[in-house]
Amino acid sequence: MSTQFLDTDIEALLDNINIDYQTSGKNISRNCIGLSCPFCDDTSTHLGIFKTNKNYSCWACGAKGSLPKLLKELTRLNWVEVFKLIQTHSGSSKAFKLPDLYQESEKVIELNTRALSGIKQGLEPRHRAYILARGLNPHYLEQKYKLMSGTEIGKFKHRLVIPIFERQKMVSFIGRDITGAAKLRYKNLAVSESIVPVKEAIYNLDDIDDVAILVEGPFDVWTVDPYGIGIMGIKITPLQLYKLYVKRLKKIIVCLDQAAQKQAKKIALELSTFIPDVKMVVIQSGADPNEAAPSEIIDIKKELL
Repeated sequence: MSTQFLDTDIEALLDNINIDYQTSGKNISRNCIGLSCPFCDDTSTHLGIFKTNKNYSCWACGAKGSLPKLLKELTRLNWVEVFKLIQTHSGSSKAFKLPDLYQESEKVIELNTRALSGIKQGLEPRHRAYILARGLNPHYLEQKYKLMSGTEIGKFKHRLVIPIFERQKMVSFIGRDITGAAKLRYKNLAVSESIVPVKEAIYNLDDIDDVAILVEGPFDVWTVDPYGIGIMGIKITPLQLYKLYVKRLKKIIVCLDQAAQKQAKKIALELSTFIPDVKMVVIQSGADPNEAAPSEIIDIKKELL
């Protein structure tokens, strides 16, 4: 994510929002810009913004993260205003752009050729059986979500391949091991081969209207179909937040795994700054939505409507 902000002029940006900073001196490391940390009771310059990647880290309280998160804390602006502020102080064509991240490029061809090597359209019998064993309908999911199969060759061999679409274009994909033998259950397409990296996309965002159930990954999305959107993990990135802002949702339910309720609260709080109706639901009958009892999933959908 930080590569989006490499061309941001941090000093000019901080000057613009009237934040005092130092480029050298006590507590300031080489290649850092120092300022008082807004996340703790810092009275010195313990927070450093790295000139290389524009991330920040506080040596006093341990706070760390990306430039948008820091600016939101410093300015109390909403997410769209934060991104516009960054854009104003970015100096090249490679800098962060709003909101169009889906232009045609050579990467489209790359994604459809080299990246898809060893992958075939549709589900093979073993992939179909795996989905069925998870309590889901493989025929329905294959048709709606354009599922694919890793064959005997390639980097995604023996995996259920799950495409990620934005504006009806496949921008990346992930592969779920179906053998139980792989070290990694999930494998993302490399950032260099993606049009939009997995953690900058929101799974199934194209297909919802103005209400949604926010979950972690594809299997949870499929379980709460047709309302599910997935952030591919338990943390939401600033760019994912911005895409939800642009979507203009009226209501959203945050439903992460039982073990991720601390993160769920943080996400719900962030979403409440621009979505009128935000609720949290904790699954009671399983570790995650895909393991929940069907009756509980029905109740969650009813609560959304």
